[in-house]
Amino acid sequence: MLELHDTKDGEIFIANSEKEKSEVLATFFKNVFTEETDENFDNMENINFEKISNDDKFKPEEMDKLLKELNTRKSPGPCQVYPIVMSKLP
Repeated sequence: MLELHDTKDGEIFIANSEKEKSEVLATFFKNVFTEETDENFDNMENINFEKISNDDKFKPEEMDKLLKELNTRKSPGPCQVYPIVMSKLP
């Protein structure tokens, strides 16, 4: 069976007892699964995205095409924005 490793006080240790193993797993899943709200997205409807960027590297038609072809079932990229969010942009 695989060993569960964790750090305490800067030292790496192996969880041996069932209690230690459950604590390691509980801490891991607590950090991975966090409750998030949509409150940060409520104000997006009022943003005029055309005025935000002065960057002429991409034409709006090109961006529209790329966003329509976006696979919304993928995980976020380096920008940490989920493709489903990007596909909903106006």
